[in-house]
Amino acid sequence: MIDAAPLELAAGALLDVLAGDPHWLPHPISGIGVVTSSFERLLRKIPYEKASGCLLPVLVLLVVIAVVTFTLRWAGAAAAVYWIFSCLATRGLDQESKRVIHALQHGDLDRARTLVGRIVGRDTKNMTEQDVTRAVFETVAENMSDAIVAPLFFLAVLGIPGMVAYKAINTMDSMVGYKNERGRAHCGDRSGDAAPMA
Repeated sequence: MIDAAPLELAAGALLDVLAGDPHWLPHPISGIGVVTSSFERLLRKIPYEKASGCLLPVLVLLVVIAVVTFTLRWAGAAAAVYWIFSCLATRGLDQESKRVIHALQHGDLDRARTLVGRIVGRDTKNMTEQDVTRAVFETVAENMSDAIVAPLFFLAVLGIPGMVAYKAINTMDSMVGYKNERGRAHCGDRSGDAAPMA
C-alpha cells in the first residue's frame, strides 16, 4: 500500500491542523537529517568529490523510500496517517508567522527579528519593521509550497513514498544545497533564502 486512502489523507491533514509538530513525537525530518549527515561524512572520505556529491541524494532517497515502504507494509493505515501528518506543516507555518506578527503588533521589533530569523535564512538583526513584515510574507508564500502544496502534489502523483521523498530532497537542499565551502562539491548547488519548515 503506497497510495493514501481518502480517510487516511483526511486524518493526517486534520492531525496536522490540530496538533502541528508535537515535540514528544519523533519527526522524520530529524531522521532524514541524521541519515544525510551520516552519508555526507562517509562520502567525503571518497577522493572523487563530484561523484560522492551526486551519490549522496541517491543513497538518502533509497533509505527513505525503503523505510517508508516497510512501515506502510508493516503498520498499514496507522503508518500512512503518520507519514501524511508529519510531512505537512500547516499549523507550524501558521504559528511561526503569527508569533512574528504578534511581536510587531506589540512594538517588540527585537523579538520580531529573532522570531523571523527562525523561519528565514538571512541575517535579521538589522531588519526594519517593514523588512520583517516583508520577510514573513515571503517565507509564508514559499513555505506554503514547500510544506503544503508540494507534499500533497507528490502524494497524489507518487503516493506516500513520493511525498516523503520530496521532503527528503527539501531537507537535503537546506543542508547541503548551498554555494559555500561545505556544499561546493555537491550536485545541484544553489543559493537560497528561506529556511524550509518541516
